[in-house]
Amino acid sequence: MNQVGELVVPLQYEMATMFHAGRGSVQSSETKKWGAVDQSGKLVIQCKFLDPLYFHNQIAIAHENFDSVGFIRINGEYIITPKLESIGRFSSEGLARATDKKTRKYGFINLKGEYAIDPTIKYANEFSDGLAAIHDERSKWGYIDTSGKIVIPTKFNSGGDFSEGFADVLTSKWGYIDPTGAWTIQPSFTRANRFSHGVAIVEIKKKYGLIHTTGEYVLEPIYDYIDFNPLPGLIKVSYRPDSKTPSYDQFFSRDGKLVWSEFETAQASKPPNSRLENNLKKNDITIPEVLLADLKKRTQQIVSEFEQGSEPAQKAVKELSRISWEEVFTETVRQLDLYWQEFTAETEEELSGVLFFWDDTQGDTGLSACFATDNNDPEDLLNEFEGGEPAVNFDFVFSKVVPIEVCEESDDIHLRVRNDLLDVLFEKALAFSLQRKAFMMIRKTNPLYIFRSYAHDDHPPVLLFKVGKGEPKVLDAKEFIKHRILKDHPYFSQIFGQKEWVESYKNTFNTLSQDDLAKTLNLFLFTYFKQKSKPEYIKAIAERLPRSLETVNSNRLALSLAGYFALAQEPELALDHLRRLEKTEHLKTHFLWARDYLVSLEENPEFRKIAQWIVS
Repeated sequence: MNQVGELVVPLQYEMATMFHAGRGSVQSSETKKWGAVDQSGKLVIQCKFLDPLYFHNQIAIAHENFDSVGFIRINGEYIITPKLESIGRFSSEGLARATDKKTRKYGFINLKGEYAIDPTIKYANEFSDGLAAIHDERSKWGYIDTSGKIVIPTKFNSGGDFSEGFADVLTSKWGYIDPTGAWTIQPSFTRANRFSHGVAIVEIKKKYGLIHTTGEYVLEPIYDYIDFNPLPGLIKVSYRPDSKTPSYDQFFSRDGKLVWSEFETAQASKPPNSRLENNLKKNDITIPEVLLADLKKRTQQIVSEFEQGSEPAQKAVKELSRISWEEVFTETVRQLDLYWQEFTAETEEELSGVLFFWDDTQGDTGLSACFATDNNDPEDLLNEFEGGEPAVNFDFVFSKVVPIEVCEESDDIHLRVRNDLLDVLFEKALAFSLQRKAFMMIRKTNPLYIFRSYAHDDHPPVLLFKVGKGEPKVLDAKEFIKHRILKDHPYFSQIFGQKEWVESYKNTFNTLSQDDLAKTLNLFLFTYFKQKSKPEYIKAIAERLPRSLETVNSNRLALSLAGYFALAQEPELALDHLRRLEKTEHLKTHFLWARDYLVSLEENPEFRKIAQWIVS
């Protein structure tokens, strides 16, 4: 339809998208595949592609099968034939990120489809402002230029894209660098985002603020949420003065002037936790003598190991030898008291479990905490914890003893301090805090389990404490389905447990969302079947999975469904999904991973044929 309400494209397609570069993508109602029409409604690109065509700079990513992608022009001709596993959009530098099908490494291609930068990179972002963020085999981030040369060394724990001359990068905290790699805004944030129109959103302890390119605050970090794009030139924030007051919206100009408030403006709150600090006494916290002696011994071992190293390492361990473990213990207990008090003030639910974890997205300098309120089964390796709030910040230790200058020993010193010293101290400080008033005030189940883990670690959480002597609350299979899958994947909730896909949900349940669901289902397969944590959950899921193949357009989901149906002793359904994957690169690559789940099919002749093809 045009602006005067006249029908331009006839009502003959299943779906249609907005126009880009004079082309609107349309889906055939018969084949369910996509093509494109011009502004007169003429079909100029035949409906043969699996996804909509979004043209940018006169070209669009296109794929006719699930194994490879290419680029087409607005006339439908391939500018780059499908030969790569994945391709990003072309940047203003004329380069697009591409993944090699064999090595799974990243490179960049030009408009001819040739590699301008060979696919030798472990991971890369798109180019922005002439630079692209990459990370190496050690997962350290740096930046390359358009020739592929590393112009900013891979030394950061994470790195964002350049925007307006700044890139957000992570060391122990987030800050900003310029295109030479020099710090322009020192690392001091829990999280930082890219600059837009001269300002950037930053986070400090789950509160958000806005900074200028000078690093000065435009809006202090006291807000629960900040939205850049509600109205042109305005910034929307969600503000909650205290735990007893509902949050409300405000609008500011980009220079920090209040334009409109949902209610009368309240006095700005103090930084998080400050209202509680005066109620806590430090002089009633004493480190156990045995722990102090153990920490001093461990410290000396680390000092001896690194005191002959590089100059930055020598400086670091010299500072380590000066650390007062009495003060570190006192500060850790104080922070735990604050965390328990904040939890009591802000949560009315009954606490049933706590998981402390070293969060590497924050530079691994502190422990965040998640909590459970409706399940606390110690045998469930994926016990459902929510929140992720910072609980103990050890930056006051790491900032002294981990070299700021990049040196060979930096990571080793960091890990030794974390694992050999702070892990030991934290466990004792936590035990101390569990006997104090702040923790006693929390509404909690009996028993209450407390775990510790490391972010992105395959090992299950370590049980630190069981508080109380009661029986744990365990989810049955039906409750598990409700809490674990339907809540995390709401687009799946309307079709879960039905034999056919819901017609109206086909568009939302696209390849991307199916891949996302497959990731969750595969995690359950690994944990509950291979690790033998809760095998009954796998059966409960399999019984409720859709039986129809009609809209399964994700290779990942198809292989995952095959595994579930094979384990549920439904061989024909499992084979249906394997037939769809037969002779695809995805099946070849992931077959060994999936074979443990497909063992019930080993005697089936058709399955043997598929396995033989992969082996040969």
